[in-house]
Amino acid sequence: MRPFLKLLVTVVDFGATPEGLPVLKALKSLPDLMGRKKVGPAEIDTGLLTGSGRRLVLSAPHLEPGTVDWKAYAFCVLEQLHWMLRRREVFAKNSSKWGDPRAKLLAGEAWEQTKPTVLASLNLPAEAGEHLAALLAGTYREVAGRVPANFQIVFDDDGRLHFAVLEPEPTPLLELRAAVNTMLPRVDLPEALLEVFSRTGADQALTSVTGSWARLKDLHVTIVALLVARGCNVGYTPVIGAGDALTYGRLPHVDQTSAPADVPGSERHPHRAPGVHPAGAGVGRRPGRLRGRSPPRCSPSSPDISARSAHPGDAREGPRLTGSRSAVRRWARTGKNTGHGCTRCP
Repeated sequence: MRPFLKLLVTVVDFGATPEGLPVLKALKSLPDLMGRKKVGPAEIDTGLLTGSGRRLVLSAPHLEPGTVDWKAYAFCVLEQLHWMLRRREVFAKNSSKWGDPRAKLLAGEAWEQTKPTVLASLNLPAEAGEHLAALLAGTYREVAGRVPANFQIVFDDDGRLHFAVLEPEPTPLLELRAAVNTMLPRVDLPEALLEVFSRTGADQALTSVTGSWARLKDLHVTIVALLVARGCNVGYTPVIGAGDALTYGRLPHVDQTSAPADVPGSERHPHRAPGVHPAGAGVGRRPGRLRGRSPPRCSPSSPDISARSAHPGDAREGPRLTGSRSAVRRWARTGKNTGHGCTRCP
């Protein structure tokens, strides 16, 4: 453990919040304590010792008077470090996963300019103390109101709270639970997703960003692999397989060119008027990027195209165009049939 601790302190640039600062100081002091025969109580932070760790560090049988066990102290500090890292009270600077969660928060003048808008949108007061006090007071009153009807809670003469001992579960219930657990199959996450797709057809909700409905072979398998890679934050490598649906070239291709399928029209959305796009339709959302999808060719989204390309008497229905967007724009400017594919134009 000695080489590891020295590398941990020197290589990783740690930072800490005020609550995690004592743990960070104790961690950086460990290399100076390791290997010494005698370490006094004044050289360690006894406030980090809890439970049985305090007895092992301060009063172990093999210790001389006025000394502490620095080995046990090192394990106590590492345990506190692990706890603080999980709470992000101690963090690694410039790290994407273990970094400071407050690094991207607004501060100073930028926060003062944005603060009124944020508070108004969240309907929160400027002072957090009053708001939290009101929430806690309401919660305490709600809990206190249910105490008289709860026979498992008893207060003694000194005001201490006691909970009644829970009755053990009956044997038939334990046997039933064990039998059910035995009969349940052990299913991995990809198998569960494939089962959901087979029952709901959820994989049909994705289409190409070009608006095409052509389906790749075993596309549902590729989608499941991408969901596992994204949801478990493991990347493409663990889900790459021997089949065509799990190749390294196909996974990024489907990931980058797929978007939620939302094609306006009476055949898919009878309640929606033709040519009307819902807010946010055709936009594939992924963490860290927004990917736009061009609308179907039969319904140009540009306002000036829709207005200038409508045929007489079709103000409600809108244009029926099947050509490319560039051809539609040329036809909208010139009024001539330039290959946009409309069968009603001269």
